[in-house]
Amino acid sequence: MQHSMSSNYFIYYFLPILACAYVTLYQYSFFDFNLGFFLTTNTTTTPGAGAGAGADVTMGGDNGADAGDATSVTTTHPLGPPQNVHYVTGSFANCRSSGSRNLSTSESSHYTISLSNNKEDAKLSFQEFIGSVLVSCQTISFRAPAASFLSSSQKGIDDNMGNVGNSNSTSDYLNHPQIITGVLSSAIGDASKQRRQSIRKTWAQRSNTRSNTERKATSIGTPSVYFLLAGPWENIKEEYYTHQDIIWIDQEEVYNGEKSVLTLKTYSFFQIIHAILQEYHVDVTHLFKTDDDSYVNLHALHEELKQSRHDYFGQCQFKYPQVHRESEYKWPIRNETYPEPWFPRYCQGAGFGISLRFLKCSAGRGHVSNIRFMPFEDVAVGMLAERCGVDPERPVTAKVRVFRYQSDEVKKRTRLGDTRTDDLVAPAACMMNKIVQHRIIDEYDMEEHHRTVLDPSYCNVTKVKRDQRIQQLNDRGIEWFG
Repeated sequence: MQHSMSSNYFIYYFLPILACAYVTLYQYSFFDFNLGFFLTTNTTTTPGAGAGAGADVTMGGDNGADAGDATSVTTTHPLGPPQNVHYVTGSFANCRSSGSRNLSTSESSHYTISLSNNKEDAKLSFQEFIGSVLVSCQTISFRAPAASFLSSSQKGIDDNMGNVGNSNSTSDYLNHPQIITGVLSSAIGDASKQRRQSIRKTWAQRSNTRSNTERKATSIGTPSVYFLLAGPWENIKEEYYTHQDIIWIDQEEVYNGEKSVLTLKTYSFFQIIHAILQEYHVDVTHLFKTDDDSYVNLHALHEELKQSRHDYFGQCQFKYPQVHRESEYKWPIRNETYPEPWFPRYCQGAGFGISLRFLKCSAGRGHVSNIRFMPFEDVAVGMLAERCGVDPERPVTAKVRVFRYQSDEVKKRTRLGDTRTDDLVAPAACMMNKIVQHRIIDEYDMEEHHRTVLDPSYCNVTKVKRDQRIQQLNDRGIEWFG
C-alpha cells in the first residue's frame, strides 16, 4: 500500500514538474531567443567542398570548393530532439570564371598594386595606390590615397604577431588596436556627398582640425576612415584629391536588388587593404565597415577591441536565416542566384568588424576571389565567415544599434520607400553605451550624436528636445510615430 502511494505521488506530482522543466529547457535550446547560448555547431561540407569548414583557430582552409557546392551545417541541441537540424547554405559555392583561370590560393594572384604619383595635376603632390583586385571571379580596378596608409607603416602588426593563428600575440594587439574603417557611400546625388561631409566634420574628423575637447573625448589619434565609392571617375576625382579619404572602384553605382554594388565594394575593401598590408606592411588589427548614415563612436570601438578579441562582431544573427523568394518580401532572392534554402549566420551591414586573422583568411586564402557572388552584402560577409570557421559575435562593452524607430508604421514606410518625415519623432540622440547608431537622419542629427560623445550629459538635453517636439505635435492634434 505504501509502495503504491509513493508511485502515485511520483506520477501525479513529480512527473509533471519534470516534464514542464524538460519542455521549457528544450524550447530555450531550440528557439534560443537569438541568444545562441545553447547551440553548438559542427560544420561539415558536401563531398568536394574542400577544407575550411569547422576550421580551428588557424582560420579556414583552402578555397577548393567546386562551383555549386553547398555547406551542410549540423546543429546539435544537447537537451533533446531534434538532434540533427541541417542548414544547407551556399557559403562554399565558388564562382565560375569566364575564362579558363584555375582557382588559386596564391596571395599574389588575387591582386595587383603599385604606388604611383599623381599625373593628372602637376601642381598636386599626391601619392596613391593603383591596381586591381579579384572579387568573385571579377577583376575590379581601384584607386586609393597612399599618404595615411604609409604614415603607419613603420612595422606591420603582422610582423609583430608572427603566426596569425598563434594565440600568444603581443600586448599591443589588444592595448592599441589599429582599425581601418570603410564607409559605404554613393557617388550619385548631393545627399550622399553631404553625408560624407557630415562624417568628416564629426566622428571621422582629422586630428589637426579637432578641438581639445574632441581629442580628449576620443583619444585615438587621427582615425583611418575611408569612403567606399564607385561610379564614373570624373564624378568623384575632385573630392578624391581634396580629401584623400576615398577608396574608389571602377564599377557602376547600382543598388537594384541582385545587381547591387554593395558586395563588390565591401569585398574590394577587404582585398585592397589586404594587398596594402602585404606589400607595404601597414599596421592593421581590425577592419570596420559601416554606412554613411551611421554614427560610429571610434573611442568606444577601440575600447571594445581592447577587451575582447573578436574575429567578426556587430549586430549579428545567431540563428541561420531562412531564404525568402516570395516577391512581396523586402529582400527576395531568386533560386538562380542562390539555390540553397538557408543563409549563413551574419552581422548586419550597418556596422561590423573583422580581425586581421579573418582578413588574412578571407582575402589571403582566395575566398573573396573565388566565392560565388551574393548581392546581399551582409550575408556575403557571413559566407566568408563560414568558410573561415568564424562565429559571429556581439560586442560586450557597448551596442551596435541598427534600427532607430520602433513603430510598425515607420517600418512599413521603410519597406515601401516612403520618405515622409513630418510626423516622425526619432528617439533622442545619445551615444551612451553605443558603438554604432544607424539611420542618422541628417547633418543636424549627426552633430547632435557627436555632441553626446564629447559630453555624455548632453543626452539629457536631446531628451528634453524630443519631449518638446512630442508636446508640439500633441498640441496641434497631429498623430506621430517613433
